[in-house]
Amino acid sequence: MAACREVEEPSSFGDEYFPLVSGAYWVYQIDSLVYDDFSGSQTTVSGQQKIHIVENSNENTSENRYYAEISYRKDSSSKWKYHRDIVFSKNEFRATIMDKNEETMLLLFPIKDRVSWDANQLNTKGEDRYRYIAKESWRSELFSSLKNPIFVEQEIDSSLIDADIRWEVYEQNKGLVEKRTISTETQFGKTKGFDSHWKLVEYVQP
Repeated sequence: MAACREVEEPSSFGDEYFPLVSGAYWVYQIDSLVYDDFSGSQTTVSGQQKIHIVENSNENTSENRYYAEISYRKDSSSKWKYHRDIVFSKNEFRATIMDKNEETMLLLFPIKDRVSWDANQLNTKGEDRYRYIAKESWRSELFSSLKNPIFVEQEIDSSLIDADIRWEVYEQNKGLVEKRTISTETQFGKTKGFDSHWKLVEYVQP
């Protein structure tokens, strides 16, 4: 019940769950398991991703738009390697990410439990409904240790044939702190797919 109240009664409309400040950066530990029962292979891949906001846009629009760079490294002792650019946007109604020329709506404002939206309404892909749902927070390892988190269900669908599980957790004044993506396919009692888990390990805001 406490978790539901946190989602249903935020201190503001929710923009603090998606902080955008030039110079800020997030570092995520990403651990992924790729497996294939058909071939008997199983591979664990680990690394870190850095999202660094490099500048805000000078465009005269109603949205706060910021350019960011994504970099990767194998571990904390390795050097960062630039990968690609993305663009974050935020206004009083939504927070979005532009990645590879495709804009996705990550959050809808105001934040309220069980409210849903089409994350693809700003692009040409098919409907993909996200929703705030506190009851699914048990899936998160970090949720109970956070002060004011929200749980975003992107897809939770599983059967005897396949599974598509995607969700994110956001924290006030930090943004995305945890993310999970599971995609599997089962045939003749054998399964192949992957399981990817993100955790925020460092957040710096100037």
